[in-house]
Amino acid sequence: MQNSVYDWSTRKRLTQWFNGNPRGTSITSILVINQEVGGIVVAGSSEGIVRLYRNFDPVMEQGPVQMVSAFRALNEVIQLRQGSGVVLDWKQSAGTLLVGGDSRIIKVWDAQTETQSLVSPFIYSYMMCQTQYLRSGH
Repeated sequence: MQNSVYDWSTRKRLTQWFNGNPRGTSITSILVINQEVGGIVVAGSSEGIVRLYRNFDPVMEQGPVQMVSAFRALNEVIQLRQGSGVVLDWKQSAGTLLVGGDSRIIKVWDAQTETQSLVSPFIYSYMMCQTQYLRSGH
């Protein structure tokens, strides 16, 4: 699967790179975090892997796109015909990445310690609402 960054004002592709996910899977969620310090692209794919990239903005002149981390965020992805895959949400103030989607489990990843924990029912409800919203075509 290929990731691309576009300048919509000029309608030109600025850069592109390959995500490296297996054939038959796709990127189902993508975020840009920490934009105030150059930014990181966080890409979640349907097989449960999350990959983080820096240097994606050629305007910043930081060098080539570089994968800085990759991890299996969800082990228990349920294969659905029209599922939402992996759904991501970043909480800047807490430095946490919420990972859910086609799974019975939603995980919270702490970016500082790179550890995970299971989620409270409140966060589970929130992520289920996001999953349903994405399935509705929005």
